[in-house]
Amino acid sequence: MTDTTETTISPSTAAEASRSGTPTALDNYADLDLSKGGTLDRLLMDAAEAEECADGVCHLTDELGADPPGLSPQMQAWLSANVTPLRTNALAYVASEFGASTIGKTQVGQATLVPAELAAAERKRLADYARINTDFRRNQQKLVDKRDFQAARFQQLRAEEGMRDPDMTPPWYYLALAFVVILEAMINFESLMQLPFVQSPAYALGMTILVGAAVGAAAHIHGEVLQQYDYYFRSHDDTRALQGWRNVAIGGALLTASVALIAWSRYYYILPQIILAEQTGSSPPNLFLSIAFMTASNMIVYGVGAFLSFKLHDRNPSYPKVKKALDRAEQDLSRVTTAINAQLKRTDAVHAQDVVRIEATGRSQKASPSHKENSAKLARFESVDDRVEAALARYKAALVKSMRGRGLTPAFVQERVTRDDAARTETLSAEAFLGRPVKLRM
Repeated sequence: MTDTTETTISPSTAAEASRSGTPTALDNYADLDLSKGGTLDRLLMDAAEAEECADGVCHLTDELGADPPGLSPQMQAWLSANVTPLRTNALAYVASEFGASTIGKTQVGQATLVPAELAAAERKRLADYARINTDFRRNQQKLVDKRDFQAARFQQLRAEEGMRDPDMTPPWYYLALAFVVILEAMINFESLMQLPFVQSPAYALGMTILVGAAVGAAAHIHGEVLQQYDYYFRSHDDTRALQGWRNVAIGGALLTASVALIAWSRYYYILPQIILAEQTGSSPPNLFLSIAFMTASNMIVYGVGAFLSFKLHDRNPSYPKVKKALDRAEQDLSRVTTAINAQLKRTDAVHAQDVVRIEATGRSQKASPSHKENSAKLARFESVDDRVEAALARYKAALVKSMRGRGLTPAFVQERVTRDDAARTETLSAEAFLGRPVKLRM
């Protein structure tokens, strides 16, 4: 590890170092041994076992701090001790080279390190978002707390579900289920009219609707349980299995009672036909087969309803419910966000103006005689950043492997800044953590 102190490099100092052949701050940064298996790489990899992740939960750096976002404590310590001092000096050196350039023929010292200026503008925008939303939180704390609670629940479930989105049951499903009930009623009405105790069409209609609703409810329950079989019956939580069997029993009881009543009514529907056949000497229909055949149509309707329920429910019953609760909380909060939206729009407008100004400066400084040389220095600086980021990516993979080897389920918690402030705390699975690269700040 090279001991360095953070110093501000003036344009004259940088130029003198370049002329005298003395290694520049950029040279010192480029000389870091960041190769796989190198000194700094081994130092970083050895820190995986010492990572502070209680119960498998690691807290990462946020977007507003001095360090790059997404660093674990050991990554942050390694970067600060071995890279940041040299990198800060190298960045100051490259910035000073650009700053000493001439724009056109007369504007001496007006050039700038465009990537650093753009990054600073983006950090300013995020800081403004955080300030505006913090003020809003103080004024609407109850609604904000409700939204944050639901957001935390949703993020936790989302991490457990592998970062997939929930399968939300569409509103038209309930119309389709109502159609199943109506279809069941049309099949049963005439048969139920034949029951001895049914004395009026109104009574028969009421029983028909009741039976249809029972069959529809049974189809809904059984299809849902079948989709959520793993949740109920392959979980370590015994209460889930009890809930699953309870649902199966409720659906089974509704279906059994409905089919029994339907079969009974079919008996009275077929019986007059058997008596008539005996009186006329013709072959009477088989009572059992007739009832079974006619009841099969009810089971087909039940099967259609169960299939729809199976296809249109999520495999985790809690996941869509938590998503709906989050959506409701966000809707409640959105009703009082008119004032904050105006402030956010102003922030966006200022940021857009800053970007236009910086990019215009970047285009104009391309005419500088030293622009090509300075761009090469910037590219060299960025190439070292790439090697640092590659080392950090290797460490992330080593950290996840180490945690899993210790029997932990890795989870990574990071504070985020978003325009709508909807998800301030994000919980990442191991895969999401590995898939989100670390980018060093300009």
